[in-house]
Amino acid sequence: MKDLYIQKLGYRRFVLYFGILILTFKTTCSISSIIVISNIFDDILSISSAAILCVYTVSQIKNFKLLILYLLFMGLGLLSANITGQSVILITIITIFALCSEQIDNAIKFIFYFEVIFLIINISIFVLLCLFGSYSFFKNYGGRIRCDFGFNHPNVFSSFLFNIILMWIWLNYKKITARHYISIIFISIIAYLFSGTRTSLVLSILTILLLFVSKRSKKSKFLFYTASVIVPLISILIMFCIVYYTSDIAIINYIDKLLSARIRLGAYAYENFGITFFGQNLENINVTWDPYWGFNEFTFDCSYSYLIMNNGLIWLLIISLFFCFLAKRKNNKINLFIIIWSLYAITEIHGLNCFYCFPILLIAYFVFYNNKEMQIYARNKQAI
Repeated sequence: MKDLYIQKLGYRRFVLYFGILILTFKTTCSISSIIVISNIFDDILSISSAAILCVYTVSQIKNFKLLILYLLFMGLGLLSANITGQSVILITIITIFALCSEQIDNAIKFIFYFEVIFLIINISIFVLLCLFGSYSFFKNYGGRIRCDFGFNHPNVFSSFLFNIILMWIWLNYKKITARHYISIIFISIIAYLFSGTRTSLVLSILTILLLFVSKRSKKSKFLFYTASVIVPLISILIMFCIVYYTSDIAIINYIDKLLSARIRLGAYAYENFGITFFGQNLENINVTWDPYWGFNEFTFDCSYSYLIMNNGLIWLLIISLFFCFLAKRKNNKINLFIIIWSLYAITEIHGLNCFYCFPILLIAYFVFYNNKEMQIYARNKQAI
């Protein structure tokens, strides 16, 4: 009987991780300029992984309320993808609910190892191509000579590496020592010297400082209170700066300069497209250069402005609520990563994709906290 249970368990987990593998491969290839897949193959991977994980999830959910919650969020995710033309949030929803009968650390470990292997292979091919003269080691990005290591942009490489570092910290949280702090900073500095990405370096330093705080006490009030309010607080501050950007206020201009024109980009979107609750499609907008705004192409590069004016304010509210409820568990480790995600989201939109910035995957802790099936599964797994 026990052997039969192990076989069933193994088959179920194979289906789950096969779906996650396809989705991880698809998302990582999309940010590589070395390992490139065709649009048709990308669509095939997207549809097949989504189908596998959705069928798996429905077959695993036994709780009626949880099933209704799943259908509700899938409906919202599909609506958002249809309106905006972007599936980033839908990918994260599918992955989170697919973990309904799996311990999240196992999934994080699986993604971690895959992304480490992908990073090594991508960089190895990149170096070989550079040695054979087929690829330039350094390129000119906006007047700065930088190395992208075979990714779409140096910032993308730094973000990908930073996510790997975050996953390693999560998986080795209890074993981290001063030697590991130094190693993380060293790796971040080396990455900065090549890529020139300041954001990842600053975030790595802040991560180390917050990690030090989290390990000093079992239940840090600072981490708890900060994690509870940081997402809505930053959202309000970002939106305030965006709304009043055209008023030429000195402090807002300074913040915009500090954030590399992200406030100006958000202000442009606010002036031209406004706030949206369920999202709007801004994929193929034409930007005409004018002396006031000073750019001829547009991107958000900030999850907060991106959600408020592109993917929908509803998702910002949902994320804020989930993180707030999650913070109430007063778990230093979880609160640490909520804060890191919130700070990361200021300068990137990758934070909404759990394969590019894993902390948003922690919402699964809240969604399935009272799921009896998940708790029974965890106990049975430990018994085996």
